[in-house]
Amino acid sequence: MGQIRRMALVALTLAISAISLSSAPVATAAIARIAVVPGPNNSVTHITEPDSEGNRYLAGSFTAFDSWGTGGGAVVDNLNGTVNTSFPQVAGEVLASAADGSGGFYIGGSFTTVDGVPRNNLAHISSDGTLTNWNPNINGYVMSIAVSGDTVYIGGIIQSLGGVTRNTRVVAVDSTTGTTTNWQPTVTGSVNTIAVSGNTVYIGGIIQSGDGEIRNTGVVAVDSTTGALNTTWNPDTNGAVNAIAVSGNTVYLGGEFTTIGGVTRNNAAAVDSTTGTLNTTWNPNTNGAVNAIAVSGDTVYLGGAFSEIGTGESLKTRSHVAAVNNTTGAATNWNPSTNSTVRSIAVSGDTVYLGGQFTTVGGT
Repeated sequence: MGQIRRMALVALTLAISAISLSSAPVATAAIARIAVVPGPNNSVTHITEPDSEGNRYLAGSFTAFDSWGTGGGAVVDNLNGTVNTSFPQVAGEVLASAADGSGGFYIGGSFTTVDGVPRNNLAHISSDGTLTNWNPNINGYVMSIAVSGDTVYIGGIIQSLGGVTRNTRVVAVDSTTGTTTNWQPTVTGSVNTIAVSGNTVYIGGIIQSGDGEIRNTGVVAVDSTTGALNTTWNPDTNGAVNAIAVSGNTVYLGGEFTTIGGVTRNNAAAVDSTTGTLNTTWNPNTNGAVNAIAVSGDTVYLGGAFSEIGTGESLKTRSHVAAVNNTTGAATNWNPSTNSTVRSIAVSGDTVYLGGQFTTVGGT
């Protein structure tokens, strides 16, 4: 348990050469922990982007951070990783979180109270650490949260919302009042991740249908206002999508699939954000699941359960985390090497934050 406490979360500093996209060989980049962080006593499943004060919310299956009983969520300093003890304790597991843009966080998962106050699976914590009155009251559990403007998009297994039967996989609620909006896509299956870009909401998981149309795929796109299925955007993965990252006109997908539109793509692929057409040049080709994707400049960071990436002469050993070129998908020399699964990745400047089930990074 001590090892898990020390290394369930880690922040790495990156030398410039670590994110170089040149095809020429470069020296192996120096990788160093920026602080000794005892941290959580179990796995971290999600790391938010930093709030205005430089803090991040960590979600997971832990119950304590350092010696502080936090439940499955904790707010930590962006630089030194110290826990903010003013934030409330969650009674249960936090599976998803998102910054509210004002220093607070929306959190979701499988829990019943926050700081002793009843909150079923979804809550809002303000910047000063107090629980707000925002209470959509979900019966089910939440796997993903995305915030866009005054709307909070929620994915998971939702049996009811605010006491009203829904039996759906995705809903949207007002970011201030918590009331349900008219956005009601008809999606069946399971939802692992949601990403919003402009007027489009990308929904990833194991999608069986949308708006009555049989899909049996890992990802669909719907209108952010009406919820209508984009019937022409259909990458058609043959397995689950666990992670989505949108950068410009490209949507990066990670998961547990082997083909997209009948073309071989093992667990990671890039498609056009408008047409859904496969990018035929970007092909990392991991030998295990991809659970997390983050894009920074010309580099795409992948985390998951893989041990190798690439093919042929470009095949490289990469234990659970890798950085690849955003054009070719070829792995760079950046190689932290964790000893178990990576569940979440966040990037800020020259630092990459990793969360998961590991106990060592680079042998440390």
